[in-house]
Amino acid sequence: MKTKKIIITAWMLEVKGYSIWIEAQKWIKIFNDMGFRIELIHGRNPKYSFLSRENKTLLNLQTKLFNKKISYSQFIKNVAFLDVYQKTYDLFERKWQKEKYILVAENTFGPALNIPYTKALFDVINKNKIPTIARIHDFYVNFYTKHDAQIKDSLPELKKIFQAQSNYIEKVFINKSDLQQARKRKMKNIYLIPNGFDFNTKIKIRQPIIEKLKKRINLQASEVIFLQPTRIITRKRIEDLIYIISELKKRTKWNFKLLIAGGFKEYNPETIHYQDKIISLSKKNQIPLFILKDLGILFEIQEAYYLADFITLLSQEEGFGLPVLESCAYKKMLIVRRFPRFSVFENLREGNFQFIETKNQTHPWQWKKQELTNFCQKIIDWQTQNNKEKTKILQKNYQLAKTNFSLDLSKIELKKVLDGAQNINL
Repeated sequence: MKTKKIIITAWMLEVKGYSIWIEAQKWIKIFNDMGFRIELIHGRNPKYSFLSRENKTLLNLQTKLFNKKISYSQFIKNVAFLDVYQKTYDLFERKWQKEKYILVAENTFGPALNIPYTKALFDVINKNKIPTIARIHDFYVNFYTKHDAQIKDSLPELKKIFQAQSNYIEKVFINKSDLQQARKRKMKNIYLIPNGFDFNTKIKIRQPIIEKLKKRINLQASEVIFLQPTRIITRKRIEDLIYIISELKKRTKWNFKLLIAGGFKEYNPETIHYQDKIISLSKKNQIPLFILKDLGILFEIQEAYYLADFITLLSQEEGFGLPVLESCAYKKMLIVRRFPRFSVFENLREGNFQFIETKNQTHPWQWKKQELTNFCQKIIDWQTQNNKEKTKILQKNYQLAKTNFSLDLSKIELKKVLDGAQNINL
């Protein structure tokens, strides 16, 4: 089937600074370069709010399912389920009947954040033989209970849906560990396209915005700035970072500031509580904290990176770890807790990419005294190192990232996936 129309669907798009939107924008650029017309259908658009991951009634219902408080048969007969399912199914079928398209599903398969939306997509794709590319950012991530993946596997229909087991769905993974898991599960039509960076586009630093940010956070030349370029959610383990900074305060005479990019507010009591906890911890440890999204300044992420001495990502888990790549592109030192799921390291490690890391998954206040001392000393050593040596190391990181994660490479691989999708109905 040959078409020049692509529909991109997700729980949410057009949320500036959110990873799915950032990566979707890169694919949109590639699609546009190839002459495709793009339509976005997502839950942040009021017209399609039923696709959202912020439906309180539905989230509570899904939690009951994964806690085995209701059966799957009860779940799919519930009014909340049926409402979202039917609206989703009808929407995409009407679009298909009006004009044939290639569907790009952004992370709707894998995590169970809106099951009727995912199921309806799966069913409408198979009934109408809609050529689909499913980009799976988080394969089988546990969002509800520790038994999430096992419950999905125990329900044949859910297992089929969340693994996107369909001849009409080309499955794209962003990291090698998820691809390997898909191979073990004998999934078909699978590809690896890691998140990329457009190194061909000049990184624009708007000096007036930089000056506004500096003034707003009262930046002093002598201060050491840590930037957490993410939302404030529990898996980011920002409390670990605050503890590390508090230990650095004891070991140096430096003044510190912590910047967090921040992001949209979503329905999740745990997230709201966690944000309050982080603000409280920073005050308790006398670490000035600024949530950049709340400053009222329309900055771009590269301008936030410009302010930082260190980029931080001590996450409990990440599907890819975009700040890893950004820290290379913007030539900043990264402090990270490295996990096998960070496929970005699979390539950069071979080239001796340099960063400050811990592989210890526990909180730093549970580390042995010597381990904590050594970790803090690495940060101190970097900050006091000769600027010429720093530049040399950061330039090498930049070249490694450019060689392995250029958007040009993504474009080559995406063309292969598109070829597979376009041949589905032939």
